[in-house]
Amino acid sequence: INMMPFTPLSQFYLRKDWVQEAFPILEKVLSEGTYASEWEVVVYSAQAVINPKAAWKTLMATEVRSDEGMTRSNVMWWVATRPSPSQPDPPIPAPVDTVRAVTFRAAPGPSAVPHDLNPNA
Repeated sequence: INMMPFTPLSQFYLRKDWVQEAFPILEKVLSEGTYASEWEVVVYSAQAVINPKAAWKTLMATEVRSDEGMTRSNVMWWVATRPSPSQPDPPIPAPVDTVRAVTFRAAPGPSAVPHDLNPNA
């Protein structure tokens, strides 16, 4: 559950060394039938971080179940866009000051921007 959801930002926190350590445990638990098959999609999405070709092969060869929170097309996108395992992990982006990153342009007359967000108020 620490891996979900798989989004474009996941590549910054799912580090290869951590997934390399966690994947065998996930795979073993899945093979024991301890968890419902819906968790397969998480396991193969994680596998894509360290072995995207194997994850893609498994995804195409089996009827991996997904749900509305993680559709099959989303999983296919995630697996297909993983870089080669030989590439280093991408650098973690610098934090963004979201208050300064947003620019407000005050319209003439009463502002539609809430008072506490309007830098001109």
